[in-house]
Amino acid sequence: MRSSVRLLAVAAVCLVAVAAAGAVALRLRAPATTPVSSAARPGVPPVGPATAVAERLYLVPGGGCNTAVFITATGVVVVDPKYATAWPDLTARIRALTDTPITHVILTHAHPDHAGALEVLPPEVEVVGHLNAINRVTGYGWLKSRGATPNVRVFADRITLFAGADTISLISHGPAHTDGDALVVFHAARVLHAGDLFPDTVAPIANIEGGGNGVGLAHTLTTAASAIHDVDTVITGHGPVQTWADFRTFAGFVQMLVDYVRAEMGFRKDKNVVFRAIPIPPQYAGYHLDRLFNTLDEIDRSIRPRWQRIF
Repeated sequence: MRSSVRLLAVAAVCLVAVAAAGAVALRLRAPATTPVSSAARPGVPPVGPATAVAERLYLVPGGGCNTAVFITATGVVVVDPKYATAWPDLTARIRALTDTPITHVILTHAHPDHAGALEVLPPEVEVVGHLNAINRVTGYGWLKSRGATPNVRVFADRITLFAGADTISLISHGPAHTDGDALVVFHAARVLHAGDLFPDTVAPIANIEGGGNGVGLAHTLTTAASAIHDVDTVITGHGPVQTWADFRTFAGFVQMLVDYVRAEMGFRKDKNVVFRAIPIPPQYAGYHLDRLFNTLDEIDRSIRPRWQRIF
């Protein structure tokens, strides 16, 4: 008899409210253009130079993922700090922009290419993320270096940080890429960091083992596409910066995949035949679909119980 073992995520995190330091004068520099050597793991592109996305908001690619750097009136906010090995190069890129201290790190989700640098994050930096993402990184041991009562803030559905021109919202619509995703909206800049909910114009991943859900991924994207109204520009998880129209198109693409699986898959149907027969509408002709079969399978696993699926 085959038995299954479930890994239980460590859930408890002590939340401590830490008084913010006094206001720090904003000090900006021009983005660096000289290359910085990266300690990121082999096969991972090195940390690239910062490029301006909007006023006081920068994109730093490589080292695992696309990192957003937002310089507020009181400190630097980092969205997705990359692999732990890339943290020194990322901080060098930030220091080329400003010597304002890093005060907050926001997570779009808990995967190591986006969140692994929590292992080496200075303890005074506040970490903000979805409850499930914080539970997972706690279980991975990435917060151990931050003491017994780590400086962490969590949310379930939505949280707003700061005020005025510095306002940032974190939004979740349930399990999607993982069970702890966050869409990060920089309101004054009219920019959204989508993380791996929109990794690039590719067939996306619903990480079932990480609590993700293929149907939920479509739900999150289509809900955001209709509910968010103050965004023009989207920072993807790994690809180039996109427009809000591109985000809406991508949401339609993922919903199309879900609709196809619902309509075509069923008991005793062979996924090897059904998945390879999917027609791709012309508006998605430029998408990279190398893992399309896997995406459709993740959607199918999110819809039908195991006994109905043929492997």
